[in-house]
Amino acid sequence: DVHRILDRCALRLSSALAAKRKPRNVLLNSKHGLGKTLMVASLAERMRMELSLQIPMITFDCSEDTREYHLKGSFTVQVDGSTAFVPGPIPLAIEMANRTGLSMLCLEELSALTPGGQKIINSITDWRTGVFIPQIGKNIRLTGKAAVVVVGTMNPTNYGGVYTLNQDLRSRFVEE
Repeated sequence: DVHRILDRCALRLSSALAAKRKPRNVLLNSKHGLGKTLMVASLAERMRMELSLQIPMITFDCSEDTREYHLKGSFTVQVDGSTAFVPGPIPLAIEMANRTGLSMLCLEELSALTPGGQKIINSITDWRTGVFIPQIGKNIRLTGKAAVVVVGTMNPTNYGGVYTLNQDLRSRFVEE
């Protein structure tokens, strides 16, 4: 029941924020075509209305080709020929949370990440609440009470092109 899951997720988020705790990350695990992505967008909109906050949401489509620089960012050539660092979805979510207090990072098909790719997600989902960007030699961290809620979607592991989530990553989510 999509509405019941949405209600539970919203209640968990609201309760954690009211208690001034970091909200738990959410993992939506079900067959394809059941509206997981739409549920994440609905959750973000519901939280915006309930909390009267801007809650930016960043969505990233994971695949087995996803590499560290896709998630953290990379240098790219600009129109004028110069190079500039363009942050990936993880530092963007952190920067937005630092501005607004809360952001949501939706990682589509989280289980499509290779085991090595899954390790990259750990630092934003645990006590470190930040990420080290080797290309620029900086730690991008949450400040104050800012929080990033990571919502992962995935299909069952019997689907082709998916990996079993490693236990350290899976333990950082409440699974629905």
